[in-house]
Amino acid sequence: MKEEYDFRFQGLDLVQDSARVRKLRAALLELAGGFTEINQGTLTDLIPGNGLGYIAALDDHKKLEELNQRLEGLAKAWNLPVPSISPASDGPRSHCAFFLIPSLTNRDKTGHRRDLFSPEKWAYIKEALQGKLSYPVQLVYGEWLPQDSSRGVDQDASFIFVFKLASGKEVEEMCRFIEREIFDGGKECDQETIYLSVGGMGTYVYDPSASGDS
Repeated sequence: MKEEYDFRFQGLDLVQDSARVRKLRAALLELAGGFTEINQGTLTDLIPGNGLGYIAALDDHKKLEELNQRLEGLAKAWNLPVPSISPASDGPRSHCAFFLIPSLTNRDKTGHRRDLFSPEKWAYIKEALQGKLSYPVQLVYGEWLPQDSSRGVDQDASFIFVFKLASGKEVEEMCRFIEREIFDGGKECDQETIYLSVGGMGTYVYDPSASGDS
């Protein structure tokens, strides 16, 4: 598991400042290998403050120092407030967990990407989790470096499912739900892993069929 860090970059607009946002994303890819981007005004209870929100998992304190320096340099160059990075385990997300489900499949040989699930399956998933989630399901954006270095950067919009942590039981139940209902033996879902954040620590749930368990 990797420790996650949160921050919001005040003053950036996705449309008007697209070049700056792209530069910020590139820095996060370089230092963290990936990130989740939260829209301004979204999930502010979990990531307080104004501006675009970011979640990134870092390997060690050295990477944290490098990211702090990079963000400070960008903020000064753009004449914007310097973002304050904090460990998610010390903030509001210490009492929450979330998992991400990509909205689209991986690219096929022609480059096409279909919806990961049919509308009926999405409706079933949301209904099955009704009453267990802390926030309405919404879309977030993310990028990450693939394991295969010959491939380009992966990027996707994902649905974020947030739930509160009262005990380890909630995490176990969500892991079982992901294994049973999200991974469907390749019928619709073609993902090998689903990103899971628990109390500010990032990990993965793996497709049980990939290891021959089912």
